[in-house]
Amino acid sequence: MSYRRHLPSVCRADIGNLVNADLVLTTIVQLDPIYLSFDMSEADFLAYQRAAAKGDLPSTRDNQTIVQAHLVDEDDWPHQGTMNFVDNVVDQGSGTIRGRAIFPNPDGLITPGQFGRVRIPGSPEHDTVLIPDSAIVTDQSRKVVLTIDQDNVVRPKLIRPGPSQPGGLRIVRSGLGPDDRIIINGLIRARPGNKVAPKDGVIEPEATQPAAG
Repeated sequence: MSYRRHLPSVCRADIGNLVNADLVLTTIVQLDPIYLSFDMSEADFLAYQRAAAKGDLPSTRDNQTIVQAHLVDEDDWPHQGTMNFVDNVVDQGSGTIRGRAIFPNPDGLITPGQFGRVRIPGSPEHDTVLIPDSAIVTDQSRKVVLTIDQDNVVRPKLIRPGPSQPGGLRIVRSGLGPDDRIIINGLIRARPGNKVAPKDGVIEPEATQPAAG
């Protein structure tokens, strides 16, 4: 998502040059605080609006919605701001709606024109289930995990995955409970309806690859 650039270009003029109204003499930007503009999908926006209507989340239009961001060389979410504008129409061409957040930038680290990623809470804080991304199987447009019932029979379960987490883990929004047993290794050999001899496994976080330099 791009940080908002207030004017599109910079032109230089010397003393004595003839200028007209179309010539941009300089670019004026605000560094602290700084705006971040982004587009969210219609589905994500609608889900947030429904949660706000239930009172689970603050409205995106009351300047209380927390927005986190990171720059291209950052892995964590060190920048925290608040939403201060949401457009009043969904773009029918892209199926997105424009939002804008405002971030403090006292050290001037963020420069207008840079790109970053944003994260907006999609639900109140709650306990959730985390599973390895590698345990999720794609069935057409659906996401499925293979579970083992009390008789050690393989049973597929449809899930609704959430955002990814460090270590190759994935939040499961719905479809799994804390007592479900899932297959994390040997997915190729597992067949729904077949009986298996399960062994306890260990989920090992994926190692972070060193940056090339």
